[in-house]
Formats: sequence, C-alpha cells, structure tokens
Amino acid sequence: MNITHDPPSSESTRTLQALRKAVRQKLEEKRRLGHYYVVWEDGRPVFIGDDAPDVAGASDRAAPRIHDDAPKIWVGAPKI
Repeated sequence: MNITHDPPSSESTRTLQALRKAVRQKLEEKRRLGHYYVVWEDGRPVFIGDDAPDVAGASDRAAPRIHDDAPKIWVGAPKI
C-alpha cells in the first residue's frame, strides 16, 4: 500500500469542515439542554455533562462495554 502525504482535496476539506460544524452544533445543543455526551479518551468512553451517569463506582456488569473488534464503538450503556 502506498501512503502519500498530499494535501487533502478541496472536497475533503469542505466535508471535514461540515462534520466539525455539525458536531460543534450538536454538542452545544446538548449543553444547552443539559444532556450529557460521550467522548473517547485514553482508550475508553468518558461521560461529560452535569447529568452524566457515574460509572466509576458501577459494577462490571453495569459499566460501559467496548466492542473487542472496534474499540471505539459504544455497544452498551451504564445502568442508571
């Protein structure tokens, strides 16, 4: 496989800008509504927001589960 370090195309740049804008807008909406959101940090999902569930003290059964084949896919939710 050949990997090049060419600059991204203008279409790729516009697509990335649109995705970043959509994420910013959605996170701002969640913040305004008081909803938590989940980000990937240090190899695990992290809940952010005032109403985020506390999974630190949760049992293994209730803790977030990470799919082995694709570690960034959220496949479970904490028991609240």
